[in-house]
Amino acid sequence: MIEILQADQELFIGIVALVSLMVGSFLNVVAYRLPIMLERAWTIEAQECLGLPTSEPVGRFSLSSPSSACPYCGHKIRPWENLPVVSYIALCGKCSGCGTKISITYPAVELATALLSASLAWHYGVTPAACAAIVLLWMLIALCLIDLKVMLLPDAITLPALWIGLAANYFGVLASLHDAVAGVVVGYMTFWAIGKLFHIVRGVEGLGQGDCKLFALFGAWGGWQVLPATLLIASLTTAAVGMAIRLVRKDRYLPFGPGLIVGGVISLVFGSEINHWLLYR
Repeated sequence: MIEILQADQELFIGIVALVSLMVGSFLNVVAYRLPIMLERAWTIEAQECLGLPTSEPVGRFSLSSPSSACPYCGHKIRPWENLPVVSYIALCGKCSGCGTKISITYPAVELATALLSASLAWHYGVTPAACAAIVLLWMLIALCLIDLKVMLLPDAITLPALWIGLAANYFGVLASLHDAVAGVVVGYMTFWAIGKLFHIVRGVEGLGQGDCKLFALFGAWGGWQVLPATLLIASLTTAAVGMAIRLVRKDRYLPFGPGLIVGGVISLVFGSEINHWLLYR
């Protein structure tokens, strides 16, 4: 099978795109349900810590249960209504039960996941690096969606992604293990120091622990060398988008995580070229 894919890279890209469409649909579920699951767990932990009676939520709530339904009318989404992108088009972007408009975010995430994954497959070819980078991309998309919605970068995704990066680079998939470990240390400590300095100067938290772990995550995958470009692109992206948003809505704040993810992905793919340009331009 691998020989067939290596001989026909277009087939590999097509398979990656198709699988990623379905993964994108699942990432929408993760982005919606995981914050609720974490909030429920934290509430129970807080009640136990304070010695209060715990209030167990009614019904099981996980990534797989209950089955998906319209939040407005409760219509259970049937299998054919849950096909990535296709169902949205077939339903004209409306719930078949009550006619309420379905958010364009769902097909947009599915298409973005497919297109970005296919781009990585094209860039790396049929290699372990392609498979590793695509898995990382899926996890980063989930983190980006959650951070945009609730300004949270959950350890349930960030830490496994960091360890997977170190495990991959044990075999030198994207960087040497030495550079990857150094990247974790430098990445985390850099953001920790920036956050502490910001707190001393301004008296408020400037960077959360989630941002520190996310920056360390990119060090684990690409080595310490990708961190300068990641930080530069993240800062420019967040500043530009943040100012544009503030012109429209002054009460809206943009988390740093999405910008960091954009910078990290670009640096992982084009890190050598960016570093060369920064050093020798």
